Amino acid sequence: MNSVTGFGIDFRDFMGSATVAANIIDTGSVGSQGVQYPSGIRCFGSSTTDACDSVYEVLKNTVTCAINSGAGIRIYSSSRLTPLTRVTASRNLVTMLPLSHAANEKNAGIEVRGIVLNAEVSGNTIRGRARAALSVIEDPNGAPIATRLVENHHEDFQYLLADVCIGAGASNTQITAPAGQQGHIQDLDKSDFSEQEYTRI
Repeated sequence: MNSVTGFGIDFRDFMGSATVAANIIDTGSVGSQGVQYPSGIRCFGSSTTDACDSVYEVLKNTVTCAINSGAGIRIYSSSRLTPLTRVTASRNLVTMLPLSHAANEKNAGIEVRGIVLNAEVSGNTIRGRARAALSVIEDPNGAPIATRLVENHHEDFQYLLADVCIGAGASNTQITAPAGQQGHIQDLDKSDFSEQEYTRI
C-alpha cells in the first residue's frame, strides 16, 4: 500500500480475532485533513453502544510513515465500552520520516493510547525520526494499564522528545530493552524499567 493518507489497515470495534501480518505500508507525507490519528496500522475501539471483545495480533509488517501526526502502528481505544484488552504488536519494522522537526504528540513509531489493557509491544524495530519510538499515552476518556514494552530495538532512531514517552495517566507500564541497548525516556508514570537501560529526560 502506497501514499496512504489516513489508515493503511484499520480495525475498528472488531468482534473476534484478527491477525495483521506481513504487509508493506507506506503512508507518504500528506495526511487527510479529516483524519485525526493517521496510522499505517490501527487497532481501534470506539463504539459507545455495542461492547466488543477482540483479539488483535500485528506481526511482521513493514510500515513507513512520514505524516507529522502519524504513527506507524497505533493501538487505541477512546471508549470505556470497547477497551482493547488483548493486543500484541510484535516483530514489525517501522520507519518514521516526518518532514517537520516539530512533530506533535500523536507522532510515534508505535503508540498505545487510551483505554488499552495489557497490551504487549515486543521485538519490534523502530528507526528514522519522530517524537518518540514508543509512546504510551492517555486519552480524555482513559489511559493504558499494564502495557509491556519488551526488547524493542531503536538504536537507529532519532527522537524529537525521547526514545520512549510514558504519559502521566498511564499505569503499571513495564519496559525491558534488548541486551546492550540504551536510550532516553520521558516517564510521567513511574514505570518499571532499568536505569542502566534508559536515562530520564
